[in-house]
Amino acid sequence: MIAGADDVERRLRHYYAAHPIALDASLLAVVTLVAALLRLIRLGDIPYGVHPDEAQAGTDAVRVLHEGWIGVYSHAALGQPTLNAYVTTPGIWTLGHTAFALRLPLAIVGLAAIPLTYRLIGLALGPTE
Repeated sequence: MIAGADDVERRLRHYYAAHPIALDASLLAVVTLVAALLRLIRLGDIPYGVHPDEAQAGTDAVRVLHEGWIGVYSHAALGQPTLNAYVTTPGIWTLGHTAFALRLPLAIVGLAAIPLTYRLIGLALGPTE
C-alpha cells in the first residue's frame, strides 16, 4: 500500500511540475472551501439574533422588494449607503425573513474576496518564478 502512495505522490509531483498554475489553483480552492465551511456552518445561528446593522440592511432590503430603487443612501439609517440592502435583497426574496437570509449574500461576497484578493496580489507582485 505504501508503494501505491509513493506512486500517487510521484504522479502528483510530475503533474504539478508540468502545470505550475494547477498547484496554485488547487491550494486556492482548498483554502476557499475551508473558509466556506467555517463561514457557512450555522450561519443563521451564530451570532444569536440579528444585530442592528443587519436589521437595518434587512429593513432596507424589504423596502427594495416593495418599492424598487430606494437610492444610494438610506434616510432610515441616517444616510448609510444602501449597497448592503441591494446585496441582501435576493436572499430575503428567496429564503424569507431569517437571519440566514440576511447573512448569506454578504457571506458569499466575503468568500469571493478570497480568490479575488489572491489574484490582485498576484497581479501586483508579479510571477514568483
